[in-house]
Amino acid sequence: MPKFLLEILSEEMPVALQSYAQKSFFDLFSSATTDLSVGKIEVFTSCRRVAVLIDDVNSDLVNQKVDKKGPSVGSDLSVVERFATSMGTSTSDLYIKSIGNKEYYFAPVAGKVLCIDDIMRQRIEAILGSFSWPRSMRWGNYSLNWIRPIKSIVCMLGKSIIPVQFHHYTAGAVTVGPYVDPALQKIKITSAEEYQSILMKGGVILSQVERENLVKEQISQLEAKHGFSVCVTEESLNEVVGITESPNVLLGSFPQSFLGLHERIIETVIVSHQKVFPVSKNGRLLNKFVFVSSIASDAPIRGYERVITARLADAASMVLIDSKNPLCELGPKLKQLIFHKRLGSFSEKVQRVRALAKFIAFWVPNASIIKVEEAAELAKLDLLTTFVRDFPKLAGFMGSHYLSLCGETDVEIIDAVRDQYLPVDAADFCPTAPVTVTLALADKIDTLVGLISVKEKVTSTRDPLGIRRSAIGVLRIIIENKLDVPLQVFLMKAIDLYPSSLFFSLIKKIGAGSDEEKQKKDDVVNFTLNFFSERLKALLFKRGVSQAVFASVSDGITRPLVLTEKCIAISRWLKQAEGIEFVQLYKRMMGILRGFSDSAKAKFSKKVLVLPEEMSLIQEFEVFRPLFSNAVKERNFEMVFLQCTGLLKPITVFMDSVLVNVEDHELKKNRIGLLLSITETLDELCDFKVLSRNFS
Repeated sequence: MPKFLLEILSEEMPVALQSYAQKSFFDLFSSATTDLSVGKIEVFTSCRRVAVLIDDVNSDLVNQKVDKKGPSVGSDLSVVERFATSMGTSTSDLYIKSIGNKEYYFAPVAGKVLCIDDIMRQRIEAILGSFSWPRSMRWGNYSLNWIRPIKSIVCMLGKSIIPVQFHHYTAGAVTVGPYVDPALQKIKITSAEEYQSILMKGGVILSQVERENLVKEQISQLEAKHGFSVCVTEESLNEVVGITESPNVLLGSFPQSFLGLHERIIETVIVSHQKVFPVSKNGRLLNKFVFVSSIASDAPIRGYERVITARLADAASMVLIDSKNPLCELGPKLKQLIFHKRLGSFSEKVQRVRALAKFIAFWVPNASIIKVEEAAELAKLDLLTTFVRDFPKLAGFMGSHYLSLCGETDVEIIDAVRDQYLPVDAADFCPTAPVTVTLALADKIDTLVGLISVKEKVTSTRDPLGIRRSAIGVLRIIIENKLDVPLQVFLMKAIDLYPSSLFFSLIKKIGAGSDEEKQKKDDVVNFTLNFFSERLKALLFKRGVSQAVFASVSDGITRPLVLTEKCIAISRWLKQAEGIEFVQLYKRMMGILRGFSDSAKAKFSKKVLVLPEEMSLIQEFEVFRPLFSNAVKERNFEMVFLQCTGLLKPITVFMDSVLVNVEDHELKKNRIGLLLSITETLDELCDFKVLSRNFS
């Protein structure tokens, strides 16, 4: 059976959107071929092309009936009626089907037969017509929107061309080789089966995995030959693999005099601007670099060396300029630097962070308040430097570097300034030094509260101001440093440090400290706590905590460490047979109590409950209750679950042997009271009702 091919050749696509195209096209073609007999679907992307290959397309579909696609949903009724009339049917017989992100009317076509070529052509045209990029552009006088200007389209089934029409393009069987080919040599595709091998002969490696493996292999060869190590990150590797279709790894160098710059400065300059890999030997940076080129010759080396030398010279010049202005003297200029148009200057932020950090320091063991305040005063000064304006990613680091150059010797303060923005994401290094932890918490909480107060938005795909990153950073610092801190108290303190006018526009009329102002601040605190709760839920989900377990203890977000430890401990317990058995037993108890719990009280008398099964359960429960409650308070979860296991048998025997709903009112009330006492005690750990709905 023949293979299907679709290639869309365009000008260079951004690397960040290549993975988007790969996933989107795979999902669209998987959905569009569910009723067809096809084999494996593969989508390949490079800087210039998106290619879809489908194996084993069954072409024996001459008798398949294919319904006709009509106008999109939302079109004028007259348009829909005309479509129905042209198809010999009525609007009531039309049905709606989604293609891509749009819905269309379809008419059932009785007796209409199409070959597989026509079926594929119709569906491809529908896919391309509805495809939406996160960012797109138009070119020339055309109405077409695409990520970059399209050059050509190839569409084939086996050796046959499928003449797909997409705006002013008609699919054919001709593509071109790498863009570095000065003649842009045209390549004729003789069949879909030979597409990849024909491209390979033309100098194009279609598979991103193959390009990546080739880059890794060539880097390994250079390392073996020269005895050095190439610093390759996953992000930088993906970048270079995505910007070339025929990668060649080359070695360049820069003047050794630039090694006088800090290694991190050199790495940032050459990686962020030129997408090259730094080289080191025995842990020390060398004046060499590795880069990936589409040209298989030494010609690009001179160009790269010239550009990198110029960039390093610029960096050295900026460091020299900045070093002539001591960092500690730049403080007054922070008034001119805006933090946020509605939240004031960085000078105001520094004063808020200083006060908040001093407050938080009481909960951070070994955090010197004097050093915390000094670090807060110095933390944002590097934002005024020439270097950080050009390389904002090095904010914090450059501050610590300049502090060292101007004579600061306190390592705790230098480290706090350097690491104040950490962790940047869920995988980043998390600071542990007390002064750094305190400053980082204060800075992130101040940012969060301020941005949420002025209603800055975070979406599932966009977080331009780093609100989500700040929340994750706060949670990671608290949890990984095992700080049992009152998050809600920190938020309230942070809000109080902002001016009252931020929280109520009529503050001048109603007066500071009004009930309206307090309500607004409470709303911000509650919203921020909910935001933290959602972030922590996502973090714990990656650690195996289900949403049900999280929901059973989520009222504890004000103490993130306790919530985290509880969730992880409960999740582990529920993976054991005893845990599931205990939750099932709790559900059984609640089934009995369901009709009585509203009026009943958690009290019982040992004088009334005299059966052996009752007395045994009471005896075990009276031992259990203080041990369990203390273990929950002390977060000794091993003891908590040990106690639960010990209570399994007496509860089971009681439930199997004793009838609760008896006619004797006093006896029934005490038996219900005993069960209520047990369930209420258990709920000190978490909401077992939530667990019983999901783990029994």
